[in-house]
Amino acid sequence: MKRCLVILDQPEHAPALLNAAAQLVALSGVKTLNILALRPNAAAKNMAQAPAEAYLFEEQHRSRLAALHTQFCHWLQTEYHHAQKQVEETEVNWLVDDGKKNTSISSFAQEADVILATMPQGSSPASLTETTLFGLARPVLLIPPYWDGGYGSSILVVWDNSVCAHKMLQASRTVLARASLLHLLAPHGQELPYSLLPPVMMEEHRLGQPFSLPRVMHTVATAKLAYPADLVVLGFDLGCTHNTQSGGGIANSSAGAALQAARVPLLVWGSQPAQQVYG
Repeated sequence: MKRCLVILDQPEHAPALLNAAAQLVALSGVKTLNILALRPNAAAKNMAQAPAEAYLFEEQHRSRLAALHTQFCHWLQTEYHHAQKQVEETEVNWLVDDGKKNTSISSFAQEADVILATMPQGSSPASLTETTLFGLARPVLLIPPYWDGGYGSSILVVWDNSVCAHKMLQASRTVLARASLLHLLAPHGQELPYSLLPPVMMEEHRLGQPFSLPRVMHTVATAKLAYPADLVVLGFDLGCTHNTQSGGGIANSSAGAALQAARVPLLVWGSQPAQQVYG
């Protein structure tokens, strides 16, 4: 994880994402932080028919962009600069999605090793952030709105021996190595990937079939752990449980409802959406 893209959507979510980005630098040795202010997903054809609404939209976008940039500058000067080593070794860039192809979220995301974004919330249709993130074959760290804690000390790893689970372990190995405790959650009878994990204290947890995303996330939310997890590494292929192109948004799908049961950051794999649609 050398290049991280942080997607700022709403000013009220920015502090949590920026603080999470600084923590990720310390955990994984990120060398480049690209902070992207996202342009709202407006219906261009409607704007073309209503000049007054188009003008209002642009004014609101400029105001929102100014608020995000102010928060970014405050974070850079007062929070991030406390760690002099981070300042010296990490490149931090401010980027703006202006709606053009070469400065869109997709083009920036393609160059990132890991993406930070706010956990999708109940909204329809699917936001541009959701559609893009869950169409990329790379890890995505989802931060709950208004999250103000740390993460990476006690990590719960969901393992089902799938291709996605292997990818997640590979992508998160540096973060896992910095943990004090790993909780491994796997189906009954499933061999655990001890050879793929760093030498960290581990606890084993089992779950019966079906080992589905809703059941796993319910277990994550309700498990009584001696040391509660502050990060979940989710070895599930979300593309197999949701189709953002159906228009409902992951937040309104069964997968989205399961993900929102978590109260801590989730590291997931943003793969190509499948064709299955949930009502």
